[in-house]
Amino acid sequence: MVQKYIGIDLSIKGKHTAVILADNGQKEKIFSFLTDRKDLEMLVSTAKSGISQKVTLNFIMEPTSTVWIPIAYYLSAKGHRIFIIKPEKAHDLRKFLKKHSKTDKIDAHTLAKMPIIDKDGLYPFIPSNEDYFTLNRLCRNRFKLADLSSAIQCKIRNILYIAVPGLEKVFPHLFKAIGRKFLRNYINPHKVKSLGLKRFTNVLKKAAKGNFQPQEAIEIYNACLKAADLYSSFLPPFNYHQLQQEVNFLLDELELMEKQMAELDKEINTRYLKLDPNQILHDFMGIGPVIAPALLGVIGNILRFSNLRKFVSFCGWAPKKKQSSSRNKEGLRISKAAQNYLKRILYIAAETARQWDPQAAALYHKLINKGKHHKQAVCAVAAFMSRRIYSVAKRVQKANALNSKLPDALINPLRYQLRDFNGNKIEPKDARILIAQKFPNKKRNSAKLSKSYNIKGKNKQLNRDSAKHFNKDDSILPLSVILSQVKNNLLDNVTILPD
Repeated sequence: MVQKYIGIDLSIKGKHTAVILADNGQKEKIFSFLTDRKDLEMLVSTAKSGISQKVTLNFIMEPTSTVWIPIAYYLSAKGHRIFIIKPEKAHDLRKFLKKHSKTDKIDAHTLAKMPIIDKDGLYPFIPSNEDYFTLNRLCRNRFKLADLSSAIQCKIRNILYIAVPGLEKVFPHLFKAIGRKFLRNYINPHKVKSLGLKRFTNVLKKAAKGNFQPQEAIEIYNACLKAADLYSSFLPPFNYHQLQQEVNFLLDELELMEKQMAELDKEINTRYLKLDPNQILHDFMGIGPVIAPALLGVIGNILRFSNLRKFVSFCGWAPKKKQSSSRNKEGLRISKAAQNYLKRILYIAAETARQWDPQAAALYHKLINKGKHHKQAVCAVAAFMSRRIYSVAKRVQKANALNSKLPDALINPLRYQLRDFNGNKIEPKDARILIAQKFPNKKRNSAKLSKSYNIKGKNKQLNRDSAKHFNKDDSILPLSVILSQVKNNLLDNVTILPD
């Protein structure tokens, strides 16, 4: 069977450039085409021309914007092999082949050579069906709207810092019903002052619809009085009417986005239940109605990954490798070679999982105790979750492939279940308590200790002295004695131990 390699340099506005290579790497033809059926058929016939034997066409391209999608899916539907190459990899090979030149033809020729140079490093493109593709797009749009709404909330808070300094401390629920009523009408503290406490309390009580604390209204009112008193002593560099207009405009944007997200959530949930009727991903702590569809949309059919190693690499958690002669360096950093979107949702899930899953918590605290950074430990938990997601999802999908309507009695033993440190099944509430007992909040405890040591800035010198002079002959004194000596500048050659 004859192999031909067609490298395609995609263009967003102009014509695409294709370079056709024979199986020996010899350049045969250069072809320019547009994204339409006629040109694509001509590209295929040009690549097959002059060959009487059966030929396999291999198309190699980069994921340029979304331009690659119609071309890749069309050629895949016609039975040809497609390879989607990372731009970094193509760039490195082009710099090696043509260091001082860059043209569309050179780029297409570089892509065509990729299967010849690195055959084992390429994986055929597997197109996803309409359900997975649409779910992925919907979830990405939802995440973008969530990011934009967070940015708008941040802008409103920044305006509030100017308009009513100190209000954020006494008004934590700023974007609930009571908060939005205030933001819509009472950015100006002089307006609140003119209402009086009683009328202002009634306004907030009516907006709260039953969920109202009178003390909260008093604290908000006092913060507005302080702001009004502050700005009455000088002419502020802003206009309250303009600030109120700006806040109302931002609130309109925010409410529109929230409405769009609610509509997206309904559509996402419908499509997710169609693909995962058993809601297998919801069994993992940290994966709920937002993360589960997003994760499934990116992963697609789990059976397309032939083994666990490929799936972990796809998620970006595979470690780098460095080996020379008899030396094999271990403990290297992860490659991070994955979609930022996928890594983000797994990281968010891992942050919650370490607080609810005892085995994930044990891994996290083991790494923290070794001196690893918080983010490094959370990434390790994300890799831990990825391996379990693959194992559970694969065995459930294999079972569903045999019978599309398996009863819950057969599905339940395949689901992921929380287990304690000894491997016994445990309920989420009990798991949370177990983690809190096994791994108390060291940050909170250390803050309390540092506060008790902090006497007129002596704590830093205290730590340096105790580390510097620690040896077998050092005296060990109770904490109360040490603190009394610190006050009198008598501390010398001691080590701190709590009472």
